[in-house]
Amino acid sequence: MTEPAEHLPANALMNVALSEYDPRPADVLVFSAPWNQASGWIIKAATLSPFSHFAGVAMIEPSQLEAEVRRRKWPQKPDAVACALYRLLAHVGFERRMLLVESTTLCGEACELTGQRHDGVQAHEPRRRLAAYLRSGGRAWLLRPTGDYALQLNQVARLSEFLLRHLGAPYDFSQAALAGTRVLRRFCRVSDASLAAVFCSELWAAALEQIRLLPLRNPSVFTPASLVRSLVELGSYRWVGEFSRGRCGSGACGPGSKFQVRGSRS
Repeated sequence: MTEPAEHLPANALMNVALSEYDPRPADVLVFSAPWNQASGWIIKAATLSPFSHFAGVAMIEPSQLEAEVRRRKWPQKPDAVACALYRLLAHVGFERRMLLVESTTLCGEACELTGQRHDGVQAHEPRRRLAAYLRSGGRAWLLRPTGDYALQLNQVARLSEFLLRHLGAPYDFSQAALAGTRVLRRFCRVSDASLAAVFCSELWAAALEQIRLLPLRNPSVFTPASLVRSLVELGSYRWVGEFSRGRCGSGACGPGSKFQVRGSRS
């Protein structure tokens, strides 16, 4: 059986409206799959926890997108992501944005940066992504860096640049299975952290190691539950609250739906 979410700290179980949620760089979002999502329940059962997915927030600047296009060797040998970012900058326009970055196979929305739906590393508007997840019957929690680990400007930039380098990377099914299943790990070796393909908690473990909010180790060993536990035990992150559906209404989450986040406002 998975650990009940109600066993989490009390400050992860209170209320504030999602429409009041102000995304910040390095916000951590952990998810619990809805009852009808088989893969999420498999992850929760394998890891003995209420968590099935891990994501976070980064502040993306136009200059960082331009640098990423150049890094991907535009215009000599650009890849699909470089072409998409070039189109975004040249034809659509882009201003500084807070975006939820995740590696997943279960989001039906197009990536905000590439304009395409794909499996693997992608970016979305945080409140809209949360609202869709909660509408499906899932649950989500918010954690933030503690005061002693408040981000400096260079950490904010480094986090975004690291995540952009991996934008479009495929989802790593095999390492996700190995990280989450103790039985398999007894017989199979967790691979080195090449990050050519990544699963959700692996991506963010590597990103948080880059900005020194997590000690260096192989990010492939982390599950959503073990990464949350490590961040809280280290003291670099604190629980803020749980996002959940409230009574019907209107607001930032879309017509006919009002969502709340349980937890402190700090």
